[in-house]
Amino acid sequence: MAEMRVSRIPDCHCVFFRFGRPARARKSQNLSQAALAERLRCHQSFVARIESGQRRIDVPELVIIARALDVPAEHFFEAVIKAVPPGERI
Repeated sequence: MAEMRVSRIPDCHCVFFRFGRPARARKSQNLSQAALAERLRCHQSFVARIESGQRRIDVPELVIIARALDVPAEHFFEAVIKAVPPGERI
């Protein structure tokens, strides 16, 4: 049986939210979670779960959130890119 490799890559989702990128972008525009939820056409609790890290989001959802906040989606990837060591394998 092949040995299971444990990735040394930090959980990028945790890194992403530890740096608070979505919440920071929202707060910099003086938006409440409810106001962002209205832009996203979702419930405020959905935004809260994303910001707290209780709900993972995929790339298309991240792009939609970035557009709702009028920031480049790349803004949110900076922390993740920095967290993954160069040359790291999957």
